[in-house]
Amino acid sequence: MYFIGAIPESIALNHAILLICLRSVKASTKGFMIKNVRRLFAALSFRTVPTAPFLAATALYFFMAPPTLAGGDEAGWKKAESADQYPALYSDDFIDSLLEVKNASIARNWRTLDSPSFVKGEKLVYTLGWGPLHAGFAILTTRPDTADGELSIIGKGATNSFFSSFYKVRDCFRTIVDARGIYPLFFDQHIREGNFRAERWDLYDQVDNRVFTERKKPPFYRNKPFAQSLLSCVYYVRTLSFAPGDTLRVDCFVDTMCHAVVMKCMERKIIAVPAGAFDCLLVKPYLVGKGRVFSKKDDIRVWFTDDAYKMPVLIESKITWGTLYARLIWYSRIE
Repeated sequence: MYFIGAIPESIALNHAILLICLRSVKASTKGFMIKNVRRLFAALSFRTVPTAPFLAATALYFFMAPPTLAGGDEAGWKKAESADQYPALYSDDFIDSLLEVKNASIARNWRTLDSPSFVKGEKLVYTLGWGPLHAGFAILTTRPDTADGELSIIGKGATNSFFSSFYKVRDCFRTIVDARGIYPLFFDQHIREGNFRAERWDLYDQVDNRVFTERKKPPFYRNKPFAQSLLSCVYYVRTLSFAPGDTLRVDCFVDTMCHAVVMKCMERKIIAVPAGAFDCLLVKPYLVGKGRVFSKKDDIRVWFTDDAYKMPVLIESKITWGTLYARLIWYSRIE
């Protein structure tokens, strides 16, 4: 059956924002407050968003948009979720052709974790913003493929209708993971931001610890056993048990190398978001070693529910001019 999280009608309030907990964009936040918004959306695609469209949009937003738009609504994220707005994901035939051309191996059932809550199917919807500015949505879904023992984790990032009239974002990410072991097999990213278009993919050969990408050189990158993708990392953490005082370490392959992500569980607290009030655990990620994905100055906080679901309900990144946030506004799962 489905378990539905309702949205309070008095608080009408998106996926890749979760990526903030793994990668921050090294953009200056001095000068214009809009640079905070640039950083938020750069987290969706690991790029810098053009300044001019957001400067104009922000000014119009604050002076023209009705206050009720600051939270968005259910109709807003459902409209942003519509599949015909997003580029198509790579097909199974495409992935099979890569396996053949690269002489790579798919490692299924190499380990088994306790059955995670999200394996049967789940949807998480977040509102993205900064201060009073509601900029868009992130939508995370999981879709099981029982025949192949795989799980697709799909994330969509979209500007709301107001910002889309100036600078439309419709980004789509996917990681295919082994459903029992929660480790990545394939990752693809499809970027649609204004006039910018980009496609990329990573093929994980867990047998020989290699990652093949769309880049022609080098032929592959070395990886560590069971290293996560940027998207699957969040879901792997959800399979772990932790409490205040615990430290978690997860290897994560990003771009061209494997990074060590260290996460410290700080405290328990009740967190209220539009989807409800939850007993939560605060986790703060840090990077160790060379090639850090984000700097020491970044203060990133992720609140997971303190239960078997470990559902991320609030993500915050404090910056010079306030706090970027992703707040859970709706969720459902198959039990």
